[in-house]
Amino acid sequence: MTTGTDVKDAKVISVSTGTKCINGEYMSDRGLALNDCHAEIISRRSLLRFLYTQLELYLNNKDDQKRSIFQKSERGGFRLKENVQFHLYISTSPCGDARIFSPHEPILEGSRSVTQAGVQWCNHGSLQPRPPGLLSDPSTSTFQGAGITEPADRHPNRKARGQLRTKIESGEGTIPVRSNASIQTWDGVLQGERLLTMSCSDKIARWNVVGIQGSLLSIFVEPIYFSSIILGSLYHGDHLSRAMYQRISNIEDLPPLYTLNKPLLSGISNAEARQPGKAPNFSVNWTVGDSAIEVINATTGKDELGRASRLCKHALYCRWMRVHGKVPSHLLRSKITKPNMYHESKLAAKEYQAAKARLFTAFIKAGLGAWVEKPTEQDQFSLTP
Repeated sequence: MTTGTDVKDAKVISVSTGTKCINGEYMSDRGLALNDCHAEIISRRSLLRFLYTQLELYLNNKDDQKRSIFQKSERGGFRLKENVQFHLYISTSPCGDARIFSPHEPILEGSRSVTQAGVQWCNHGSLQPRPPGLLSDPSTSTFQGAGITEPADRHPNRKARGQLRTKIESGEGTIPVRSNASIQTWDGVLQGERLLTMSCSDKIARWNVVGIQGSLLSIFVEPIYFSSIILGSLYHGDHLSRAMYQRISNIEDLPPLYTLNKPLLSGISNAEARQPGKAPNFSVNWTVGDSAIEVINATTGKDELGRASRLCKHALYCRWMRVHGKVPSHLLRSKITKPNMYHESKLAAKEYQAAKARLFTAFIKAGLGAWVEKPTEQDQFSLTP
């Protein structure tokens, strides 16, 4: 997180690791298991805890309001204070569309210098939009200011570029969505059907439309977007920009304040080395303020003692209920009567749900497939015993 233009003042909000998803037999209908333990997803859930903490800080007293990253919005609810920005660093390209082509396609020599300049500028300059000469145009593969045009796309699998992809249960890697697989059923998964989870590339693209705050927090706060996404390895500007936002540039009719966010995208000067070997089955998370890390078994979505994670749906819904009890009704961005069921509270965020629907439509219209959602039973729980 940065609160100004000097990167040296950046503050680490959350750290996470992980490359696996839950095994279908361990799904929870009470929101007690983590479905997706890939590092990017865990880090964003950790960020949600931080946002709840900052909202509660604002609601405490006048002195704490000054320390919070939030302020009241003239449009109702809350918004980030000026200059507060969030940045996502990933050690390698996110699984799915951003990664699938990246290792095999070296960037042209002339354009590499453009990319390197962008990296240098990002590492040593301020976090403002990149100078015009450093921006590649992913739609034409022509580098502005460089006078270089890449040859036509001749990749044998070029038709799969941009496709929605799902992670494989009990494994690594992703596969394209099937045309008829947009609905998963609880009993189907329990009987052995593979549980499908959308790839990290797809989820980050989703965050670039609906925001990283999610549906529940959007009842209190305006959409929040990443200002930059930096990769430690396998950075390929064209593939990353396509995966993050370019493939859904056809999106239309978004509700007020929602937009197709186009964050700064960059690699780093000295790319992280690939580390071959079997990935561990556990995921680690830490959020600023935590006294210790939490280690989660990615296969079960809980810790080794079978306890629910502090990042699970149930835990975050508890945080949401606590904040909801403190926020005066006139400050709610969406009107919600008496919250009870988790999925009902999520549906109350009408503008968020509308933005999500526009996103799904944009993927379908672009011929990239239908978003695969988890069985609905997962969200049909309440906090009452």
